[in-house]
Amino acid sequence: AIGNFLANFLSPVIVSFLGKQAAIAITTAMVPLCLVGLTFLPPLSVMYVLILGAGPTGLCTLLCVLLKNPGQVVVADTDPERLNFVQKHYPQVLTVDPGKEDLPARMRAISAHGGADAVLEVAGGGDSFQLAWQCARPNATVTVVALYDRPQQLPLPDMYGKNLTFRTGGVDGCHCDEILALIEAGKLDTTPLITHTFPLKDIEAAYQLFASRRDGVMKIAICP
Repeated sequence: AIGNFLANFLSPVIVSFLGKQAAIAITTAMVPLCLVGLTFLPPLSVMYVLILGAGPTGLCTLLCVLLKNPGQVVVADTDPERLNFVQKHYPQVLTVDPGKEDLPARMRAISAHGGADAVLEVAGGGDSFQLAWQCARPNATVTVVALYDRPQQLPLPDMYGKNLTFRTGGVDGCHCDEILALIEAGKLDTTPLITHTFPLKDIEAAYQLFASRRDGVMKIAICP
């Protein structure tokens, strides 16, 4: 429990020193990880890009994708509050609930090439890796940003003929200067992710709120 506590609250605790955007973007490692994921993709200007997962890391992935001016972005998640969050803050993005719709069929219907040109798997769910390659068009790139708690399988007979490229990457610090420059220039705005603010004395209540995912919580800023 203490490991999860530190992982979830290290960056908000530092908020008062670095500023909210820098703290959320860098010390949680979300934006660096997402930028690493984008380095694996070809130019996005005419692409249909699918992001699986609309949590904090998925939203940072979305922000990084939008920097590349893609043709169309689709965000998929089964949490209606998170989909509403995307619709409210990023109305140019299409949202889909794969629990209610056949996501691979939807991607084939709305894209120009029989599926997503690029898929970023950020959900890390039980079946999200399989969903990622199923939504990709032939010759697409599937980038795994998510972390898994168990091995994933590549069902090669089912993939035959798709000629997919799979890329993965970890977090590094080589993009921190770029992130700060983008924030300073107003091109990268992570402030919508900070949905709640708590004083340090109430950090336990903040942690309980974050763990329960109540009240539309994304990230919590802890102020002294």
